[in-house]
Amino acid sequence: MTNNGKNILISPKTLTKSNVWNLSENDIFTILENASKEIDIDTQLGKLINTIKCAFDLVEIDKEKVHEVLSLEKRGFHIADVTINTNKVVHFALKKHSISRVTDLTYQNVPHISARKLLDLIESNFGGGWDSLSQSIKDVIQSGFLIATTSMPKSRNVEESALYKKKVGEGFDVLIVEKGSWVELIFAKQKENLILDDLLEDEDEKAPKRRRKSLLIGAGEDEEDDDLDIDEEDDDYSNSSDDDDDYNEDELTAESYRTVVEEDPEDLDVNSIEDDDDF
Repeated sequence: MTNNGKNILISPKTLTKSNVWNLSENDIFTILENASKEIDIDTQLGKLINTIKCAFDLVEIDKEKVHEVLSLEKRGFHIADVTINTNKVVHFALKKHSISRVTDLTYQNVPHISARKLLDLIESNFGGGWDSLSQSIKDVIQSGFLIATTSMPKSRNVEESALYKKKVGEGFDVLIVEKGSWVELIFAKQKENLILDDLLEDEDEKAPKRRRKSLLIGAGEDEEDDDLDIDEEDDDYSNSSDDDDDYNEDELTAESYRTVVEEDPEDLDVNSIEDDDDF
């Protein structure tokens, strides 16, 4: 078992609530088989199981209950016999948690998805864009990703805008969300060298104050709250009052845009967007 293909062995001793997301069901069965050789089963098995359950549904089953076993297999569970010690063999059903909604994101699994996957999750969240997300979900996302957002008139060729070209050139993925006569652009890029230290005995002490209860379980060491704050100032534009006929490109300035992160005006194409110190 390796961590992201980097040949870093993950064992019962080194398994954490973060790196468990890199593993498959077969990897977990192997870890459980080797547990008695590396840890004190009597005192540490419970902790190992709880760590696994951060990323997997793990159920002990009775193999003689055929209907139960068949039902679990139909739901995508992997079934295996695991020798816990010389005196005990356990029948386990195991299935990795899916990340199919933004509410499935946690501080542990968000570093293990791509920017494209993240934007797909946001797009499927009722089409509301970045502002449709709760603050706690935004905090989770920004613990693993750099995020920038802006709004532009729908009639404009957004792919030719200076900000679009700049962000794509910096390696950001982009999602365009239509909002009436305007579009919201959401740029996302995975943070580099992100390390979550979830080996602490009491991780909840490190949890951001604004985190939802559902995100407290199994939380790792996070960034300071100041780094997670974002500008929630309302857009200057209303979908109900603006339309393409009101748009005058000559009057559009950088103040018309809202971003989560600050941009250096010197990096922008002055022919596309006028400079402004607050942009």
